[in-house]
Amino acid sequence: MERRWETRDSKIGVIREVESGKTLAQVSRKTYKENARIAELERLVGQLYAENEFLKKALARLEGKIKEEEVK
Repeated sequence: MERRWETRDSKIGVIREVESGKTLAQVSRKTYKENARIAELERLVGQLYAENEFLKKALARLEGKIKEEEVK
C-alpha cells in the first residue's frame, strides 16, 4: 500500500486517541482500515470515471449516426 503522509490534524487526532486510553495498536488498525477504505474508494472513482468517459464517447457516436440517418 502506498505511504500516505498524514496531515497535522490527523496526527493530532491520533495523539488524542492514544492519550484518551486507546492503545497504539488500536489506533494503528483503525488508521490502516481508513486508509484501505480511501484507497478502495479512489480506485472505484477511477473505474467509474473511465466508464463514464467510455459511455460519453459511445453516446456521441450514436448521436452522430442518428443525425446521419435523419439527413438521408
